[in-house]
Amino acid sequence: KADSAGFTTLLSHVPADTSYLLTNKNPFPEKVMAFHLSRSKDMMKMISDLDKKDKSKDTKGDSSALFSALFEEFSEKLANNKLEETGLSLKAISMVYGYNLMPVVRMTFADKEKLMATLKRAEEKSGYKVELTKCGEYDCFVDTKDKDGIALVFQKDHLAASFFPSDEKEKFIDHLTGKSSPKQAYNVEKWDAFLKENNYQGFGEG
Repeated sequence: KADSAGFTTLLSHVPADTSYLLTNKNPFPEKVMAFHLSRSKDMMKMISDLDKKDKSKDTKGDSSALFSALFEEFSEKLANNKLEETGLSLKAISMVYGYNLMPVVRMTFADKEKLMATLKRAEEKSGYKVELTKCGEYDCFVDTKDKDGIALVFQKDHLAASFFPSDEKEKFIDHLTGKSSPKQAYNVEKWDAFLKENNYQGFGEG
């Protein structure tokens, strides 16, 4: 069943003139998920094999190690049909879009407590200490040690994340939290019209 409210909420953050948008209005069909679960297992094996071969760069203790650990956690659970243990859901609504050309990810989650526990496990595995702070009323994680920063904001119903130029930190944080709304947002009607005009029904059916 489609989460129309979740889709509408997430889409309201997307600027109407975004340079790109990838999203799903409806949960993926079981046969599509089965295909990606299979690919996930293959991908994780490939990454694991490459990691064993390349020991020239020690990233333990930095943010890249944290996100690598998170990716491994989500992929492993997904491949073993246990994604719900991470706090995410197979029926999640997600989107990737451009905000000033930088990628922003928004994804609904099922259980914030489990999601935070997943973050804690990745923290322990990576050796990177996650310093949670507040972005407005929401828990968030912000790292600006590199030239480009990264931020994750845990809203009530979804996770918002983005890379951003370090000198535009406040602008991107305001966008992720919803403090700064697009002058004109993308909308469901525009999305539906795009699908109809291109005869695209999704999942390889159009």
